Amino acid sequence: MKRQIFIFFSLFLISTAWGDTWIDLYETDGVTPYNGHPIMVGQSLVVIVASDEGEYGAGAIVLEGNDSNLGELICRYPEDCEDSALPAAGEEWFLYPEVQLGVGYNFCTGDEPIAGNWFVFDYTATDVGDPNIALYMALPPGPDPTLVYRTEYITQVPTRDFDEDGGVNLGDLAIIAEHWLSSSCSAPDWCEQADLNQDTYVNVLDLAAFTEFWLELTG
Repeated sequence: MKRQIFIFFSLFLISTAWGDTWIDLYETDGVTPYNGHPIMVGQSLVVIVASDEGEYGAGAIVLEGNDSNLGELICRYPEDCEDSALPAAGEEWFLYPEVQLGVGYNFCTGDEPIAGNWFVFDYTATDVGDPNIALYMALPPGPDPTLVYRTEYITQVPTRDFDEDGGVNLGDLAIIAEHWLSSSCSAPDWCEQADLNQDTYVNVLDLAAFTEFWLELTG
């Protein structure tokens, strides 16, 4: 029955959610709030669907349009997403892949959820750009639910982990040094990605951009 309710929502954007529901973004520790700073391709964030009401809720969380090419939104334990449902979602919750609104997931809570964090997902940047993670909810009262659309924007920049060893460190600095003052960098390699601003040169501008992420982890 829950599956039928959920598919109905996916097609017609109708639910019985009453409370305010939103998206929270956190660093990979799941505790530190994401403050909007740029992240590198390869870095991840934790995405939480939360609500301030203990009412049954259904919705969808997606990457829309071309944004689906810029990142991956994955539930936890993808075989059945069981680790993405948090206790506040209640029992007999449901998660199901969404393909009409974008790339992501439909969700519905159990019959007796409580206010708090309902579902958790992992997001990983896969390309440069400014994608947004969109949340759709349909909220009564009245015969025609009002569609609520919320987004969280992320700025994604080229990786500084040139050697793909999981962090920005001396190995990556050595690659910048190897190409230092090169003036003929070009696509797709851009001097092993050391030409971060892709102006064909490896110089102080690229070094400054590199140091902004010094010692940050990428995986």
